[in-house]
Amino acid sequence: MSLHECSEHERLFVWQQYAWMAFPAELITRITALYQRVPLPEFEVIEAPCERCEASGKPRETSDTPQ
Repeated sequence: MSLHECSEHERLFVWQQYAWMAFPAELITRITALYQRVPLPEFEVIEAPCERCEASGKPRETSDTPQ
């Protein structure tokens, strides 16, 4: 399971609705901490640009961007 998060705008992509939703960064941190206690190899949080990022046209670093 992977969560797509935009930390810049505090948004989470909800696959059931196929849309970005407001989601406080604190909750992402708490969810990640919970899954670290019960390791699931398929769980990851992926930093991704939301629709607001794409509309602004500003390039952003994502989890997939080489560093």
